[in-house]
Parts: sequence; structure tokens; C-alpha cells
Amino acid sequence: FIRFLRRTEGIEAARKYFVDARKSPNCTYHVYVAYAIMAFCLDKDPK
Repeated sequence: FIRFLRRTEGIEAARKYFVDARKSPNCTYHVYVAYAIMAFCLDKDPK
């Protein structure tokens, strides 16, 4: 869902959803992995 939200609403909406999802007691590692992959692909800094 984070990837879909980034495509349709933009990166800020995806970040807001990630922050809200982290606070959920039902949050699994899948949320962290999806966000990490998204951040890695969007950050073009080679460092």
C-alpha cells in the first residue's frame, strides 16, 4: 500500500502513512521493509 500511495499521492503521503502504521500494535516488519525499499530507490545519493 505504501508504494501505491507514493505513486498516487506523493512521497509525503507515503511517509505520513508509514509514521501512522508504525504506531499500530499490528505493525509487522513488512511495513519497515516496504518503506526502506521505497526510501532506497528514491534517494539517489550514492553514499
